[in-house]
Parts: sequence; structure tokens; C-alpha cells
Amino acid sequence: NRIVFPYLDADGRTVFFNARAAANVDGPEKFRKPAGAAQNVAFLRHALPDDCRYVILVEGEVDALSVLATLGPDAPVLAAGGGKVEARLLEDLLPQLDQILLLYDADEAGKRFARDAHAALKDFKGDVSTLTLPADCKDANDVLSRYGVDLLREHLQREVAAARRTNDAAYIRTTFLEELQRRHERPHVAF
Repeated sequence: NRIVFPYLDADGRTVFFNARAAANVDGPEKFRKPAGAAQNVAFLRHALPDDCRYVILVEGEVDALSVLATLGPDAPVLAAGGGKVEARLLEDLLPQLDQILLLYDADEAGKRFARDAHAALKDFKGDVSTLTLPADCKDANDVLSRYGVDLLREHLQREVAAARRTNDAAYIRTTFLEELQRRHERPHVAF
């Protein structure tokens, strides 16, 4: 009576797993991880696009799958695996990122995990921002279950756009200038 979430490495091998009770259970019976095994990868790390510049970090596997199902297979979402962020789980990814967006549960544990994530990522050169959920929802899966894909998609797109500052001015200051520089530096054909 458990749902097993495999954590895959870059070669698609299961290197860790979390087993969640299929029924509503609290306490130590809710999750089971392999005894003595260390989590050495974030959930869905294998599915991130190679060129992602930001990630949405959520507490658990169900929320990660909710975001992925809502935003599509290329959504840059990872689960910390129980909420605790360890910078070592993101080490190989951090150099290419300019932002980490935290979408943690809207409860006391989620607020604590968000504070801990900011502390764990203090050496990250990019920006760590916190996204919000609709006021009456606990987590991404709660939004999806109660209000459906469209509301969660609209909410996440709005939150990510605001956090990423994706407007015309931001585009001109970053992507457009990078493209002009790339074109300036390309080899020219001599006539």
C-alpha cells in the first residue's frame, strides 16, 4: 500500500527511492526510505532540461509531479525529498543556474524548510526567491486537486514570470544584449 518514487541518476538508474503510504497516514508511517541509504540526487534531477537557467524547488515528490503535469515535461522542477535542501544535491547544477525558485508548502514546516533552504544556498551566486500559493492551499498538489490544471498553470506562470522578471526591460538587459554580443563576435565572411 505504498507509492514508490524512484530517484534516477543521469544514466537512468535508480539510486534512491522514497515510498509514501497510499492512504492518509501521519507520522513515521507516511514515508519510508531505504535503511542506511543516503539520498544523493534530487527527485526529477534526471528530467531537467540541459540548458535550464532556473529551477522550481518543491518539498516532495507529489508536488514536483503536480508542477510537472501542469507546466509540461520540460518544466524545470525538482523535489528536495522531504523538504530539506542540501546544496550538495544541486552541486552539479548550480553553475548553470541564475535562480532557484522555492515553492514550499504554506504551513509551518514549509516556512521552516524555506528558511533552511535560503541558509543552505547562501553561497549560490544566483537569486533564491520564494513563490507563493493561492491563499487557501497547502501545496501545489492541493491547488491541482481542488482547482485543476488551468488555475495551477496560470498561477505558476504568473509567479515564475514575476520572480524571473520576464518583461521587455528584463529581456533587453539580458537575452537581447547577449544575442547582440554573440552576433558581434561571430566570424564574418571576407569578400
